[in-house]
Amino acid sequence: TEKHGWVYRRALVLSQLGILYTRIGQDSLAFKLCDQAQKLIRGMPLTQAIPLRAMANAYSNLGGYAKALAYLRESTRIILDTVPTFSELASNYNSIAQLYSLLGNHTLALLNAQQSLAFSESNRLNKRQAQAASFMAVEYARLSQFDHATEELNRALDYFKGIEESQHA
Repeated sequence: TEKHGWVYRRALVLSQLGILYTRIGQDSLAFKLCDQAQKLIRGMPLTQAIPLRAMANAYSNLGGYAKALAYLRESTRIILDTVPTFSELASNYNSIAQLYSLLGNHTLALLNAQQSLAFSESNRLNKRQAQAASFMAVEYARLSQFDHATEELNRALDYFKGIEESQHA
């Protein structure tokens, strides 16, 4: 692929494979693939954010929450410093929210989930909106704020209806 100037595409494939391997618990392989991707894409900032997020997921799977947060913050900084995409930002803030929830800091988890929802709403990303709203419902319930939890759960269900309607249109 390098012969044809497709370094960018190869790096994206390696990053996507890294993400997939974190989802099936093959974190060491995910680290290896993401490291290869990072070596290929030096100087391509937005592309660098993707393997960083995958590495954050792998660290989170292994219980390295502080390192996972550091990687997510760096990934987010890169996205914000280049051409911010709402989808990428929503994904990063959602991942940060999940990490704070695992750490027991439900207030920070909620703040990051709210930010994820805001980015999702800016670009009408129904799946991400539903994900953020349902996550917020759980966090509010953990904080014994049941009225807010019910409100967010209803909002999540509305987003799910929007997903179904768009699939049948």
